[in-house]
Amino acid sequence: MSIETKTMHITPADGNVFADLGFEPEEAAALKAESQRIISENLAIRNP
Repeated sequence: MSIETKTMHITPADGNVFADLGFEPEEAAALKAESQRIISENLAIRNP
């Protein structure tokens, strides 16, 4: 059994995973902001 090691295709990220997934720009920005808020809250809880 062999493992394929060639890179077939790489699409560069634009900094917003939600935009990369195909969400409309406004929705992608809102989702990114909400995810950043949730991450910040969780980090504050874990690292008081």
